Amino acid sequence: MSWKTTNFIGNRKWHCDMASFPTEICEMGEYVLVI
Repeated sequence: MSWKTTNFIGNRKWHCDMASFPTEICEMGEYVLVI
């Protein structure tokens, strides 16, 4: 995947991939956040 945007949630840095629009998938380390 190619990370297009970087969002900051709290004090943590999340890399987000909008390729699966409209679902935004964020991944940080071994954790994956889908919003």
